Amino acid sequence: MLTFSPYLYQVFGLLTNPEYGFRLVNSYEDARSLRLVFDLISGRSLAGDMASWPPLTELGNALRLAKRLEVWAVYALLAGYIQNKLLFQNWGRQSFDVFRLAGAVGDDKLARFAVDAMQRQSDANLAATSWSEDEVRDGSHLPSMLWCPGTWTPEEFDAIPPAYTYALARATVAAAVPYEDKTKAFGSYALAENFAHFLSVYRSE
Repeated sequence: MLTFSPYLYQVFGLLTNPEYGFRLVNSYEDARSLRLVFDLISGRSLAGDMASWPPLTELGNALRLAKRLEVWAVYALLAGYIQNKLLFQNWGRQSFDVFRLAGAVGDDKLARFAVDAMQRQSDANLAATSWSEDEVRDGSHLPSMLWCPGTWTPEEFDAIPPAYTYALARATVAAAVPYEDKTKAFGSYALAENFAHFLSVYRSE
């Protein structure tokens, strides 16, 4: 069993010593996220079937709290739980929510994982549509895709860091797509890899 006793002393010190000036002031710092972080600090793990785990929203709140408390072993555990849950229970806009979470905590690895999940989910939706390759390519019947910034709302644009928006936008343009015989203009290509590449380009400027 993992133990994180140094983290336990660190967190208790932050929360109980007024000299540190640490206050729980953010919306994600609630009783559920505190309980989950303390459980993991104490060496417990999420037991049972994945369906019984906390929802992604609660896992995300705990991840943000773990980062603020700088308990990195707990942060790594939570990031792994989030990736596993998204890998096997990806529906609705959960993959985009994880992408937003990655932007909030500045986790490039988690962002890349979410981009890959968004692409896989959108590919499945595309396969169930009646649009032809040409219709999708020229944009005349562009389906709503989570990973395409052109489908985002203004609020979603505001929630994503500029570096991530740039990298995702560049990764999805036709010029970045290696066309092959059965490659779609939007979908079924190395979107996550392109995202990581253009993210490094953005930061090197």
